[in-house]
Amino acid sequence: MSVKNRLQGPNEVALGDNETLRNLIRQDRSALLMSDLYRSLAFLLAAAAFAWLYLKGKLNATLAVIAIIAIGLTDHWKVCRRTLSDVKYEAKKASLAPPAETQFDKIIKADPEMYYRVFDFRGGNMATNFQPSFHHKNIGGYHAAKLQRFQEVVDTFFNGESLPKSLPVLGMLNVKYIITQSGPNRVAEACGNAWFVKNYEVVPDGNTELASLRSINPKETAVVQQKYTDMLGGLTIQPDTTATIRLTKYHPEKLEYEYSAQSDQLAVFSEMYYPPSKGWNVYLNGQKVEGGFTKANYLLRAMRLPAGQTQKLEMRFEPVSYYMGEKISFAASALTILLCVFAIYLWYKGGAVFADQAVIGSAETEKPVEVAAPKKKK
Repeated sequence: MSVKNRLQGPNEVALGDNETLRNLIRQDRSALLMSDLYRSLAFLLAAAAFAWLYLKGKLNATLAVIAIIAIGLTDHWKVCRRTLSDVKYEAKKASLAPPAETQFDKIIKADPEMYYRVFDFRGGNMATNFQPSFHHKNIGGYHAAKLQRFQEVVDTFFNGESLPKSLPVLGMLNVKYIITQSGPNRVAEACGNAWFVKNYEVVPDGNTELASLRSINPKETAVVQQKYTDMLGGLTIQPDTTATIRLTKYHPEKLEYEYSAQSDQLAVFSEMYYPPSKGWNVYLNGQKVEGGFTKANYLLRAMRLPAGQTQKLEMRFEPVSYYMGEKISFAASALTILLCVFAIYLWYKGGAVFADQAVIGSAETEKPVEVAAPKKKK
């Protein structure tokens, strides 16, 4: 390889026909190469000089080794400083501090409704922008372990799709604000944390269910896959304009709702659906509802709610595996404590027995020994 080719980088073609700029870059590269060459040669000569002094007996072995190590560390230090200088370090507290609140964040936080979600569109990719999560309930963000259904919705509607076409999907996920470069914009189609739909469509499979999200208005229509319709019990919705449902208390493991309706309704919740085996239980006015919610709109929860005024609905995360593990852990801890108490008891009793035996032994050794008198000779 010629010297000229060695001075060329992989992105040389980006310079086009600007030969002057090419020559300047090559000169800089050549100067950097010669500078490194001279520096390395100087360090090698210095190390060789200390080795020569040692061989001539003018320098003891300890000083020679220390000098050569110091030369190697100095060379290493100077090279590392090219990429890791003082300005690239920062205090741990500063590096772990959350991003500063922007004016956009203050505008959104002025909303009295606290259970909305936001979508920061400034980063372009909702799956990598984590900063809104410090200030809001963020629909995006990054995590290596992704929910499959949610990721499929993201890949279908937010990678390559225009934002207006994705608004209905954002609305059913309760995204109330979209943050763009010009500021936060309110989503008119936001459905809320829970809402009653006027009708529902039954589709044969998941692919059809996902594709249906392009054409439905999620605030009025729900899409339910055929195998999930058993929980609806053949519901025929009688639209009730006075029916209301709202989230009254939020916790990741417990959601509380309050609703009123004059007839049986189908409620859709802007929460991820999980199969009943995963541990989510539903309680209506304190009574557990067998089966709980079902799946709608490909990834959301839906439930048939009976007519009633000021009804209390709760969704609690109560996985059997957790409570079983908790009981086993408690039993194991109790058994360990009992074993420790029993061991202390044995140690105490054993010490008392040994002490009694020692007292008896010492008493026996202190008894006077009778010596028989010698017999007289006849």
